[in-house]
Amino acid sequence: MFHLKDRSFTSRGGFTLLEMLVALAILGFSLCLLLDFIANSLRLAGKAELASRKLLLAQSKADEALLGLLEDTSTTKGKERVWQGLVARDIAWEIKEYESSKDKTDTRESTSSPTLFYDVSVGGIEVSSARLQKKVLKTPPRE
Repeated sequence: MFHLKDRSFTSRGGFTLLEMLVALAILGFSLCLLLDFIANSLRLAGKAELASRKLLLAQSKADEALLGLLEDTSTTKGKERVWQGLVARDIAWEIKEYESSKDKTDTRESTSSPTLFYDVSVGGIEVSSARLQKKVLKTPPRE
């Protein structure tokens, strides 16, 4: 016959309920930390991608301005021309072109020909500035 007194609960191998709850709490806390780390990594990767998109766009628009390939949709504000536009409905760009006979950083007067300046801003942040010495191209005489 089977008696309850013969069964010993202390001699069994295995985990108690309290040990299981503590192990699950530690595992849950660790998973929360890991998921937070992954979420932050994805957020930072998105910011880095947006910054590189802005930089590539600024370089492209600066090249177009320097080569004179921008569409003639500029507005004139005093002595500067301004081009503006949107890319993918979320990134605004603006290029300002102005002439100066002296360098912005140079306080001496210059006697050379005027310099064209191009300031490129993307997303409200100035990411590129270029200057180009204005040259007059002479065409050779035709024979």
